[in-house]
Amino acid sequence: MQSIFVSYNVKNYRANKYKINIMHPVINELYRAYKSQKGIPYFAPISDKQRKEFENIVLRSDINDNDDIEEAKKKFESAKSQKKSGYSSSDVQKLINKLNRI
Repeated sequence: MQSIFVSYNVKNYRANKYKINIMHPVINELYRAYKSQKGIPYFAPISDKQRKEFENIVLRSDINDNDDIEEAKKKFESAKSQKKSGYSSSDVQKLINKLNRI
């Protein structure tokens, strides 16, 4: 099963600044909805600031690899309403724990 997190290896570790795998089927659905809500066409890229905002919402939502799209959407909308910005130390720790399980 594909992980919701970007996999790192020695070659791409420094080059890849993103943490969330937008090609994961559930995450991709949320990503397309996020772009639509922002008025960004499906074929257009988002800015680094928008990508960070999207990833923060995903991290806060505690979405995991086993969630179906409906469960992920509920978690995503709940996290989005928190209006929290930046990675908190608990968000970073959650990410580290999840990455260690992969």
